[in-house]
Amino acid sequence: MNVGMLTAPFGKESFETVLGFAADAGIPSLEVIAGPGSKHIDPAKLTAAAAKRVRGEVERLGLCLLYTSDA
Repeated sequence: MNVGMLTAPFGKESFETVLGFAADAGIPSLEVIAGPGSKHIDPAKLTAAAAKRVRGEVERLGLCLLYTSDA
């Protein structure tokens, strides 16, 4: 089983800050808030290049995205 951290409580923080916090805290997996206006992942504004950057940063930090939601 892989348990992760929900990013919604950190909605005012940048996605990069949340990724860094998770990596520093040893939290290997994230459930990322994704919805209109989200600072983490805004599907309406997510380009292929931006998705590639997100994936690269997640992989560089050794993290895993479990699920995305608009919670």
